Amino acid sequence: MLYIISAIDIEARAIIKYLNLKKTTDRPFETYQNEEVHLVISGVGKINAAGATSYLLKDTLKSYTHNDYAINIGICGSLNNKFNVGDLVLVNKVVDYERKRKYYTDILVEHNLKEGSIQSIDTLHSNYEFEEDLVDMESSAFFEIASKFLSVHQVYVLKIVSDKVSKNQPLERLTNKYIDELIRGKLEEILTFTKSVSSLLKQFQPLLQQQDEEIIKKISISLKLTFSQMKQFEKAYAYFKSNKKVSPLFLKEYFNYIPKSKKERDAIFEDLKTKLYK
Repeated sequence: MLYIISAIDIEARAIIKYLNLKKTTDRPFETYQNEEVHLVISGVGKINAAGATSYLLKDTLKSYTHNDYAINIGICGSLNNKFNVGDLVLVNKVVDYERKRKYYTDILVEHNLKEGSIQSIDTLHSNYEFEEDLVDMESSAFFEIASKFLSVHQVYVLKIVSDKVSKNQPLERLTNKYIDELIRGKLEEILTFTKSVSSLLKQFQPLLQQQDEEIIKKISISLKLTFSQMKQFEKAYAYFKSNKKVSPLFLKEYFNYIPKSKKERDAIFEDLKTKLYK
């Protein structure tokens, strides 16, 4: 199943029409679907994006499959000269500007798209530091929430550059007609990308095999990890395996290690995460 989240109706209109999606509900979010695609329109901003993503993906907790994937599709501003208006960009790094949190994507599919980083902001203005390539108001919330439901390699952000952002210059007001034309102009590339991801995932074996789950379980018990730490450990483990293409078997040395205190446990845990993300 492909799950799509867009902030505003005009970003999704061409996709809804092309895929013949039918409207299913207005509340709490406007939702469209067919047998293979569910799409939700979140509204602008991180809070709306987080709520809509949770709403959209809630059923994956009941019937999660490795063929599911989620994509945030919409427009963004460009903060430098790497990208021009009209470029379709596959985001490889997502930053929550105000919270200073960074999220790294796991792009396993082969593609011909440009890649770049994006920072999500709370307020639509240009009085912030230009730390990444692109800027929007939803990507970080979408990515954070979606990766709680799906593995990172099943979560993507696709953005079309709608305008160039300059410091101390008023932001452009974009018309619906202009946004619709941008989306329509890249619709074929967007759908080609979704088909590539779908094809890959159908062949994809679960990243974590039984051996991996046993290692995670044994270390979690041995170190007496909290539930939150165990989930963080699973993500770090999966990140290592997806990048190195092998299981981090060096972790077996921790099977029988019993920390003397919570402080020692937390220190060991942070050290393990550092090694896995290296």
